[in-house]
Amino acid sequence: WLLLAACALLPMWADAADIIVTDDLGKIVRLSAPAKRIVSLYSAHTENLFALGLSAEIVGVGRSDAFPPEVAHKPRFDYRTDPEKLIAVAPDLVLIRPFIARSQPQFVEILERAGVAVVALYPERFEDFDGYIRRLAQLTGTAAQAETLLRQFHRDIEAIQASTAP
Repeated sequence: WLLLAACALLPMWADAADIIVTDDLGKIVRLSAPAKRIVSLYSAHTENLFALGLSAEIVGVGRSDAFPPEVAHKPRFDYRTDPEKLIAVAPDLVLIRPFIARSQPQFVEILERAGVAVVALYPERFEDFDGYIRRLAQLTGTAAQAETLLRQFHRDIEAIQASTAP
């Protein structure tokens, strides 16, 4: 009976499982659920979040973000200014590049003390791109969309290679 009772509790434990991602600085970040209020402070992150279908979840973007056109309707933030303005939109995830964490550690520290998960991602090599997209998907609960996008991305790359082959 004890075993049956323990098995009955497994779904409850599974639902409480954290999303765990290691960012590009080696920091382990835990979310209790997929991010629903995201601020992206890097234009490539922003474009990829939109490609994953997360327009509604994006509550802020970087000052220089210009694509897709929908970013024009999003609040703008800068890591060089007051982090309290960013905290005021109540994000559960802020996406940055590693250089921001290195150059503005106090900005990141203030966000994290306020309970905001800060993840630094930046794929340095082409070979890192799939893993980068999969980590974005893990953080946002969009694994199926990510795999579809990655398949299309690789088909497009193959088509380009085939059309330019000697």
